[in-house]
Amino acid sequence: MQPLPYYDHELLDTEDARSLRILTEYLEPLVRFGAQNIQDTVILFGSVRILSREDATVALKRAVPGIGRPGYEEEWRRNSVQQVGSAQAVECVFIGAPS
Repeated sequence: MQPLPYYDHELLDTEDARSLRILTEYLEPLVRFGAQNIQDTVILFGSVRILSREDATVALKRAVPGIGRPGYEEEWRRNSVQQVGSAQAVECVFIGAPS
């Protein structure tokens, strides 16, 4: 007797079943979070290639002109609130911003 398709590992390992595998990678945590009443999550993508603090500071100053100068954090928050439209939606903490 032919196994049910969801028990057929040969089928599930094929390129044709790739979309099903991707769907289960979304569905499994969704079910687990629902069981624990988790409604919102934040996903952080990173890399194991971490820059030295000095190189990261240089890159950050190039990417974000003005960062580290007096008043930058407050100006950034004010501009962000204007863009987002709500002070409640903008909660940012600057940790170790270069000076």
